[in-house]
Amino acid sequence: MSKNNKGGFTLIELMVVISIIALLSSVVLASLQSAKKRSNDATVRQELLQVRSWMELQRDTNGSYANAFGATALGSAVQTTDGVNGVNYFAFGPTSGVSGGVTTNLCSTINDTQLKNVCTDIVKNSANATIPVLLIGGPQTTWATHNQYSIQAQVPSTVQSNQLSTCLGSSNNTSSNNDDLGSGSYLFSGTGCLANP
Repeated sequence: MSKNNKGGFTLIELMVVISIIALLSSVVLASLQSAKKRSNDATVRQELLQVRSWMELQRDTNGSYANAFGATALGSAVQTTDGVNGVNYFAFGPTSGVSGGVTTNLCSTINDTQLKNVCTDIVKNSANATIPVLLIGGPQTTWATHNQYSIQAQVPSTVQSNQLSTCLGSSNNTSSNNDDLGSGSYLFSGTGCLANP
């Protein structure tokens, strides 16, 4: 009697191999998405440093930060005044409009090319189409003299969870705070944030 041995794989063996490949693929894809989010976070933090450099250049050139908040730099951007929390600021995001007393401007309203490009990059990396992602302003007590400022940007990887924000202030203060940017509450009391530059 001759034995018929074709040397192929059984259906079960093929299904096991395909399952293992699918499992490994899903792990790799999840890791890549996490790495992309971390990369976007780092990009936004670097862009904030560029905004700070731009602000300091305005001060060196003009003697105060006032020009940075004027029409020459910010163009037709509309300022939000929050009397309850004592801050004035310009909010920028992917869409324009007014919601909860906050006016969100498009980056395209900015006249200064460098600031416009940085704003556009921050908004592009934020991946959130519903809230302002870049805020530039400061406390009303120092607004008239423009001797302080704060910059706040949303950390992209936390858009759907706790919406972490990164803040930089004129006194080189830096922090990350859990601020719910979607609630309409714009009290940023953390170091470097709007109410505490």
